[in-house]
Amino acid sequence: MAGGRAGGRGESAQEELKRLRRRNAELTRENKELVMERDVLKRCMDLWVKELWRTRRHSSG
Repeated sequence: MAGGRAGGRGESAQEELKRLRRRNAELTRENKELVMERDVLKRCMDLWVKELWRTRRHSSG
């Protein structure tokens, strides 16, 4: 048994809370970066498709 220790890692509840807050902040930063990357890729895809349609319309007529 943990005997009053949090998380089973031999750390106090305060230590575990600090560790979890750091991890949460890290994951929040990573998520924000991934959302930005996704938005850039979506925009690139939109522009690519528009360009593809534009060039196909001019070349087929």
